[in-house]
Amino acid sequence: MSREKADPSEKPKGDLKSLVVEPTEVLFPRNAGFNIVILKNNGPKAIAFKVGSTEPSTYLCKPKAAILEPNISCPLEIARTPGKTQLKDERLVVRYVEIDGDYNDEKEMTKAFTALQKSGNGNVFVILKTRDPPK
Repeated sequence: MSREKADPSEKPKGDLKSLVVEPTEVLFPRNAGFNIVILKNNGPKAIAFKVGSTEPSTYLCKPKAAILEPNISCPLEIARTPGKTQLKDERLVVRYVEIDGDYNDEKEMTKAFTALQKSGNGNVFVILKTRDPPK
């Protein structure tokens, strides 16, 4: 998957009930750090999700994209790489769409997700804000 830069002006939109993200804000030490966020599909259909960042070279996410079946949770591992000493308004964006069918092949899933995203059908954005922990 290519590294995708998220638009920092993106706001949550659409039906935010299908995907639950906890926590919605993550704190990182100034040099580097690691956090886990839980993604849960509360909807009746499977969803495809893809993670983007306003700073793609600073954040490594695993998985970067996946399918979540209904009522299933998935840990999203977020690593902040060393280098930058100050966080600005950095965001991780989880884009997701409901899907029909079986998308076990990552290339096919990405192709289907891109087509749905371009059509504007069912796209929803959940914003995870990142910031320095309090001093």
